[in-house]
Amino acid sequence: MTTPHYVTCPNCGEKRDASGRYTSPANREHDQRWWAEEHLSGRCVADGARTFTQDRISAALNRAADKVCALAPQDVRLGDAINLVANAALHILEFPDADLEAVVEAKYSEDVDTVLGWVRGGH
Repeated sequence: MTTPHYVTCPNCGEKRDASGRYTSPANREHDQRWWAEEHLSGRCVADGARTFTQDRISAALNRAADKVCALAPQDVRLGDAINLVANAALHILEFPDADLEAVVEAKYSEDVDTVLGWVRGGH
């Protein structure tokens, strides 16, 4: 397994694991671009307030979900539930009154009963 390699923003002090061990090459490239735009540019402290783009929130949620799922890769039901939470959070950011059925309809190609059934009783 790759050892974490942390870099620290010279402006705000935020740390980032730059090893790429929890992400795909495409996500690694996205993360590097975001790091340069947000942190190396100094934008992270430009006006004192921290705001995050939907892309950044999505990337963070998906990386977090991948890390938690990796703790128990044999537990498909846990992975399904964690991925549903990540997808629900992203959808609810944009549509605060959405229920899980609306999340599934927007984020999955499978029908609602199938997706919710993965969490309720596994595959």
